[in-house]
Amino acid sequence: MKILLINQSNGIDFNQNPPLGILYLAASLKKSDHEVDIYDQGAKENKLNYPSTDYIKTFSPDLVGFSLYTFGLPQTLQYIKGLKGDFPHIRIIIGGHHATALPDRTLSDCPEADILVYGEGDITIIELIKAIEKGTNLDQVQGIYYRTNGTIVHTGPRPYVQDLDTLPFPANDLIEKYAYQSEGIEAGKKILNLTASRGCPFSCAYCNKAVYGSAFRRRSPKNVVDEIEYMFERFGYDEVMFHDELFTAKRAWLYELFEEFGKRGLRFPWRCLGKVGTVDYELLSAMKESGCYIIAFGLESGNAKVREDISRKMTNEDIKNTFDLAKAAGLMTYAFNMINHRLDTVDTIRDTYNLMCEVNPTFAPVFICSPLPGSPIYQYVSEDIKYNWKRFNSYRYFGGLPISISSVPPEDLMFLADQMEAFYYSRFRYLSEHVLRSKTTMKTKRLVIMMWFGFSLARIKHLAQDRYFVTTSQPSSSIRFLFKISHKVLKGTVGLFKKSPVFGKAYNKLY
Repeated sequence: MKILLINQSNGIDFNQNPPLGILYLAASLKKSDHEVDIYDQGAKENKLNYPSTDYIKTFSPDLVGFSLYTFGLPQTLQYIKGLKGDFPHIRIIIGGHHATALPDRTLSDCPEADILVYGEGDITIIELIKAIEKGTNLDQVQGIYYRTNGTIVHTGPRPYVQDLDTLPFPANDLIEKYAYQSEGIEAGKKILNLTASRGCPFSCAYCNKAVYGSAFRRRSPKNVVDEIEYMFERFGYDEVMFHDELFTAKRAWLYELFEEFGKRGLRFPWRCLGKVGTVDYELLSAMKESGCYIIAFGLESGNAKVREDISRKMTNEDIKNTFDLAKAAGLMTYAFNMINHRLDTVDTIRDTYNLMCEVNPTFAPVFICSPLPGSPIYQYVSEDIKYNWKRFNSYRYFGGLPISISSVPPEDLMFLADQMEAFYYSRFRYLSEHVLRSKTTMKTKRLVIMMWFGFSLARIKHLAQDRYFVTTSQPSSSIRFLFKISHKVLKGTVGLFKKSPVFGKAYNKLY
């Protein structure tokens, strides 16, 4: 059977990473002798366009599968409607995080879909296609919803894959046609995106665990290194990004992994996500020695009551100590910061900003928490917009406002997130630690200097406005007046050259 798998984009940004979930499905399908292609709408080459009619005619798939996300969903549902109208013989299968979180609602929103795959699809998709080819009843295929005689049938959940080593490696040959944009901090030339585990036993309030569940399962170190070795040799990768949320959870597993690197003579740069409180200096030093150069941790909030409410059980001291240890081991650090938690106020957001500054990581983006389906905080979305996917769409990608579940109005959330980044990156301590006293590469130092300069312009813009400041010490009215004048002069001057790339970016910071 010919199968086309489509990865939906977020609607406006190009993907930095390939769609690992779909790549695993494609690998399972290829192993079962099906002809498969992947179309990543978010890949830069596709310019956020969906597959054209000519593309569909040329490949002529029997089945088209979509991985659905809440962001960008209305556009994808509209495309599926047109696709089914133009090619009524093609079976439409939907799955992914959004579909698994709200299966009945998703099928209602997408009447053109024939089948919904619920949860992990590696085994389900193979059994499903066998049943379709043989013409047998679909009620024996676990893990799906399907339509029959005007009703929707659920066949019951499929058990999670327990032995992840039995899964084939992702079908990366199908994304060789795409070149994913870089972040500018990579140490290698071509990054291999890899997951060594599935599932998470923790219950963070903002997380959708619908697909992989709470049962933590891990591949063997040998299997992981087999994939690295294979992918490096076949496709020329020379760096690894581990996407596991609990990568540092088990020390023994990590040391086995490093030992496997050594046995095979593998030495390459890699990065990962860590968890506060799971590392010490010895482990971080071993990670650095084995090639790790940057590690990310979730800071999420600088307020203890907010963290307790979102089930992030760690103290400010735990957070500061973890970042200090990583820096002492010679690693760059990355902190995930989030505002718009249920108990957030301007004061608690200021706590988050202050903790960011104390920790002083190399990179500290600020995200506005989105109460997505499948997450515990979805219950706090008001009924009038709970299924209004255009409303979810608009905030992040289409010029609208976020959905606030806190006491802070949506427009102020956007302003504060922008201000937190502007004030954080424009500090002299940031520049000093990450350029003057850092042992990182010149490439990273240049990036930090450019960020510091750009956000310094953004800081001037914010100081020229009479709105909240993330710091409690606000400048006097005369200082604000001077910044207003400076902002107008800079904006006018830089605006004269805004068509050039460098000045264009500077102008956007001032705008």
